[in-house]
Amino acid sequence: MSGSRTWEPPDRTGGPLDDVLDRVRSRFPEVTIDRLVGSHPADDDNVYWLRLGAIEVQVDTGPDGALPFVVESDRPGSRLSTFDPAQALACASRELHLEPTMPGSASRSVAGWVALWSGGAARAGTPEEIIGPLLTFNHWRRTADIEDDVRILVVEQQAVWLWGHSPIQGFVERENKHGVSWRPTMETESEFWLHHAAFEFLSSRFTAYRSTNDVPASIAEIVEHATDPLPCRAWTWPGRQHMRYRGRSLAMICEDEGYCYVQLGAPSEDDLDWADSLDISWNESDSRQE
Repeated sequence: MSGSRTWEPPDRTGGPLDDVLDRVRSRFPEVTIDRLVGSHPADDDNVYWLRLGAIEVQVDTGPDGALPFVVESDRPGSRLSTFDPAQALACASRELHLEPTMPGSASRSVAGWVALWSGGAARAGTPEEIIGPLLTFNHWRRTADIEDDVRILVVEQQAVWLWGHSPIQGFVERENKHGVSWRPTMETESEFWLHHAAFEFLSSRFTAYRSTNDVPASIAEIVEHATDPLPCRAWTWPGRQHMRYRGRSLAMICEDEGYCYVQLGAPSEDDLDWADSLDISWNESDSRQE
């Protein structure tokens, strides 16, 4: 009977798989990796399972971690057969960060979120075609602008921050300074563009808003307990930034050196009724007073 054993960081195959697994571990520190153990010496044991929470990705290789690689999860259409280790890494990374959907949130499409916040139907198209033309605070790059292997997609309004897409790293971000490396956001295409849509509505489109700055983490926790996470990942601009929602309203929490900036927004004051019952002083902006 076949079984498996934990494949630890010091374990080596001697093939290109070693570098792929090292990179997976650097991107997903909590990932666990197991290797097939055959019943007989002649059994093919070049099968590996990468697990992160409820997600499992299987990687099959040639002998001793050699090419070709076959990467797949239980998601339909995920299977990839390749002689390119970089493609194998990109596929495994993409599957590992597709977290299980959150009831009532992640199941909604990008167009559905836009319709919820705007009160009207969103245009048809890909997530980029839906969200890109909406951006007024940050700027969508309509034409291909390639830097190294990254297509720059969005530029912050003062050009201090960039977002883009790499065929190897997926969606990425970085400060717009020479020599600064790109950081993967670990977002899917829908998550990436939903994140930009949320920032756009918070910064430029909602008529009801509240914000407070330089507050302790305990204030941010009050908002966190009253909201649910929007299905997108944290960015590092401005500060460590993550998005949350409640009904038609959005909340952005930015953490920097122990202090937080909290911004809420919604299509109407009625949508922010829940926030007005919180014990928070909105010391930066409050649409009720403006």
